[in-house]
Amino acid sequence: MVIRKILFTGSVPTGNIIKKYAADSNLKNATLEFGGKNPLMIFDDADLQQAIPAAAVSTLVNSGQGCIPTAMAEIGGSLGDPTIDTTGRGPQADGIQFDRVMSYLQYAKDQKFEIPLGGNRAGDKDYFIEGTIIANVT
Repeated sequence: MVIRKILFTGSVPTGNIIKKYAADSNLKNATLEFGGKNPLMIFDDADLQQAIPAAAVSTLVNSGQGCIPTAMAEIGGSLGDPTIDTTGRGPQADGIQFDRVMSYLQYAKDQKFEIPLGGNRAGDKDYFIEGTIIANVT
């Protein structure tokens, strides 16, 4: 039997095993899509008659073996106002993403775009960036 390609969607540990075997068998062509466990957010203004069935489908479709099944749900709440200091914001995912966003902000400053709010690093450690508004960009 000749296997020309391997396509896998699933967990990272299993995908790494398949990757090793594909490499060991004359660098077999492999496409690996590692499954995610994605959060689902349902805000206060959502239509629950639509949101709840959609949440169930996203969890159960393909027996949960797709690349985007819902693993947890946050129900209720709303988005925070970025102009209020008490609105929580998380850090950038890593240093690469932080540097990329900071380069965009520097570009906006170099182009003399209007930045009425933020535009800088938040604090002096980790990958936090102030909530930022860039206005009047043409």
